[in-house]
Amino acid sequence: QTLFQGYKQIIVEGISDRYYLIAIQKLLEKINRNNLLKDTIIVPAGGTNKISLMASIFIAQDTTPVILMDGDKIGLSKKAQLIQSLYTDNGDKIITLDDFIEIKNPEMEDIIEKNILVPLFAETFNLDISENDFDEKTFVNAVKELNNGDHTLPKNWKPILAKAFMEYIESSNTEDLTKIDVDHIEKLVRKINENL
Repeated sequence: QTLFQGYKQIIVEGISDRYYLIAIQKLLEKINRNNLLKDTIIVPAGGTNKISLMASIFIAQDTTPVILMDGDKIGLSKKAQLIQSLYTDNGDKIITLDDFIEIKNPEMEDIIEKNILVPLFAETFNLDISENDFDEKTFVNAVKELNNGDHTLPKNWKPILAKAFMEYIESSNTEDLTKIDVDHIEKLVRKINENL
């Protein structure tokens, strides 16, 4: 009962989403931009279908966590379901990425610029690919197309890539990181903070 006492909570869909949010925190901290509020924990639900269960555990402890989900059909459907059940008076606490990324059905990988994530993806999985392979698609859909073609990726490629991104942020110098466009990331963080 007291495990998360004194902390603000953000529920995300999976472990890779947690890694990306941690990396985003480190990125914003390194370049002195607005960051997530202190004393905030990021809790992966283990999939969209488990978000309601995770949220109900917190709500039973008299705290209503922020929920961050992909802006795809599954995320938007889960948001509508939660607003009609557990979050009837707290709909603003459910945040989907489609409000921050100008691509249809965005997932967490899409919040990172492709000119950073694609080379990191290629290096991590030893692939001969370019940003052109990812044009006008969500990152995940482009990966699915690659995986159906000549490339075979492990089933857990998402957390592997998210960890690689986290390590990239940790090892990069501040000057290189200031070249990353973080306006939409900062907008997302601001929205999360407003609702914690």
